[in-house]
Amino acid sequence: MKNYLSTREKGWEYSTTDYDPETYADPDISMTEGSKELYCDLLALIKAQQEALGITPFGAEPSMYSAGGYYRLVSGNPVFKTPFGSDYIGPSRSWAQGFGEKELGARFGNRETGEFLTWSRTLGGHMLWPSPSHNSINQQRGGRTICDRVDLTLEEIRCWMLDLSSGALYKPALRNAIELQVSWFKGFKPRKDCSAQEWFKSFVDFFFLQGYVNAKYEVMSLTMNSADTIAHRAGISLNSCREGGSVYEETITHFPQYVANQKIVILQRTNAMELAIGSVR
Repeated sequence: MKNYLSTREKGWEYSTTDYDPETYADPDISMTEGSKELYCDLLALIKAQQEALGITPFGAEPSMYSAGGYYRLVSGNPVFKTPFGSDYIGPSRSWAQGFGEKELGARFGNRETGEFLTWSRTLGGHMLWPSPSHNSINQQRGGRTICDRVDLTLEEIRCWMLDLSSGALYKPALRNAIELQVSWFKGFKPRKDCSAQEWFKSFVDFFFLQGYVNAKYEVMSLTMNSADTIAHRAGISLNSCREGGSVYEETITHFPQYVANQKIVILQRTNAMELAIGSVR
């Protein structure tokens, strides 16, 4: 299982003791060797999935390029000009270290943060989104409103696709960023006359996001108390979790559980994604 932090420098292997917030470089937003490998693998993944599923949300011949200090992917569809950028969907370093003893009872120190980076900075801890110069899905997932949570992002996408709400569930700016990429999202439809449920299922299956949903493709809350609930695809969906306190309060209260659930899903997702790209190498 490849960790993209381990290839930042030739011969240098990442460990939990190496994490230093002052010198740390995210592999998806830097020109490190790890970043290059990450984008090469993401490109291999979307090529494999387009061939396997018979849909082309990234066009017939997607490719990779570097410019302005970043790697990006570009669609093979000449009509779709917006590049694609990697987005880390694992536990946030800033949230982990920003929560103090008052909120969590025990702060995530450098070693604890470094430990989750060993499994979250694998292929399964990353997603691809269209990356316009402003108002991107990646940008709008941040902040206290949804605390960078991928489960809430997926639920916003699901409810938009299924037309389950007239407006945003959590953050209007995120819903707007999603709606701006409607032409890209439509590329995940398995056929023109598919149902909205089939559309969302196709999107989830393309990116190996099945660990975040139950058998009915309802998004699961990653702050649920039992890790087994995620592991066995059981428990309550986010439909049942919207009442009560703010997302911020919920997240800081259950952040250790969020990390534990993310570990289960990301490791499963990484295994599946690495198997998929192995078929095209």
